[in-house]
Amino acid sequence: QGAAIGSDVLAIGSAVLPACAFLFPEARKDFSELAHMYAEVSFLNYAFATATKSTVQRPRPFSYNPNASLDKKLLPDAQRSFFSMHTSTTASYCFFTAMLVQQYSDKKWVKTSTWIAAAVVPIVTGFLRVRGGQHFVTDVASGYLVGAAVGIGVPYLHLKRARKLAH
Repeated sequence: QGAAIGSDVLAIGSAVLPACAFLFPEARKDFSELAHMYAEVSFLNYAFATATKSTVQRPRPFSYNPNASLDKKLLPDAQRSFFSMHTSTTASYCFFTAMLVQQYSDKKWVKTSTWIAAAVVPIVTGFLRVRGGQHFVTDVASGYLVGAAVGIGVPYLHLKRARKLAH
């Protein structure tokens, strides 16, 4: 129970992390572009996770636990283990935040500590999902990779496009 609540807090809390970019004055000037990227990160992560879960329909680990209630095992969500949306959500927002800080901060220690946090927070989320019996390690590893790719990829592609337009 505690692991599930902890992973919920991290996944939901990570959604506000990109707002940290607005601590940098230059980011405030790009509000509309950053809001657009935030929406893209949110949508893509959700779309990849739900499409994959619906297609794969992998049973959650608790489905194999003889002590788990039959009611819980029969819920539709009991067949939606692969991949971990909590982990992918946390990774997408954490890495998106790190990309923004990388863009707007001048301080190396701020950039470094943000990247370290971006890497660690989704690992903790995934650990809590495994510990809570919601996912297998492969579920959280896949969620981590997908979330990181979305969180890094969206701003990277926007920056690449912006550089192309400037030339």
